[in-house]
Amino acid sequence: MSKQIVKGLAVLLVVILVTCFTSSPVLAADLRSGDTVTVASGDVVDDDLYVAGGSIVIDGTINGDLWAVGRDVTINGTVNGSLVAVAQTVEVNGDVARAARLAGEMLLLSEAALTVT
Repeated sequence: MSKQIVKGLAVLLVVILVTCFTSSPVLAADLRSGDTVTVASGDVVDDDLYVAGGSIVIDGTINGDLWAVGRDVTINGTVNGSLVAVAQTVEVNGDVARAARLAGEMLLLSEAALTVT
């Protein structure tokens, strides 16, 4: 079995296990999927956002946690919670208020994203 298939299956298994074993008293969430998923600049999501897609672009504001799984994940906006992103390419140019957990072949972090306040 090729390394990419094994790597992909391992990442998928980790995401499934984390999702299954993370308990929440209330499951209020926004679920989105598709080939291209975008949260436009000026859009505000007042909940946790779970996204699966080929290309994911977050230009708006997420007032909760963001979970993103796709081929390419780009965060240009603000995440006022934690970020979990698994993709071939993960690019963080915006602000993440809490923890950022990233997995991918290429991780691109801007200087602003590395600033701790």
